[in-house]
Amino acid sequence: NYVNIELDSHRNQLIQLELLLTVGALCVGVYAAVGAVFGMNIRFVDGEDEPGPDYFWRVVSTGAAASIVIFVLIIMYCKWKRLLFV
Repeated sequence: NYVNIELDSHRNQLIQLELLLTVGALCVGVYAAVGAVFGMNIRFVDGEDEPGPDYFWRVVSTGAAASIVIFVLIIMYCKWKRLLFV
């Protein structure tokens, strides 16, 4: 009986790890999608012909911040629903 409890505990830990990795992959995928959209040589109309390096850094920092916020929100939701015990 003790062995079954140990196996259940390890299985639950693996499920939690899988959930964390899936959420991380989702956030990286969102960030990659933003990079793909901006990497397609789309002409941005800002009154300039070319956006410039400051525009690049704004896009990169906004995408990274959005990915981190999405990750934190999903993890907080999982903790609220008691899916994670981290």
